[in-house]
Amino acid sequence: MDALTTAFVGIGATAGIAGLVYIIRRAIDRWFDEGTARFRIQTQAIHDAEMERLRVQLETAAFEHQTRFSGLHERRIEVLGEVYSKLVAAHWAFA
Repeated sequence: MDALTTAFVGIGATAGIAGLVYIIRRAIDRWFDEGTARFRIQTQAIHDAEMERLRVQLETAAFEHQTRFSGLHERRIEVLGEVYSKLVAAHWAFA
């Protein structure tokens, strides 16, 4: 073997190794990309479910709050009417 043949064999081996490294690296990148995509989809599904649960919980709390305080406002109006009528009666009793 002369020097030229040895050089070509060395270059060919280096190119073969470089090609093999490139193929392995692409396979690993693809594997990580697929794992990342699966993780993103799972995380998004969990996020959407949690957001829906919190939305329903917030709507329920808002409805309870609205129901509770609308009853209190109605009772407050009744009590104010009673107090005012007694105040007017007391005013006319002492006037």
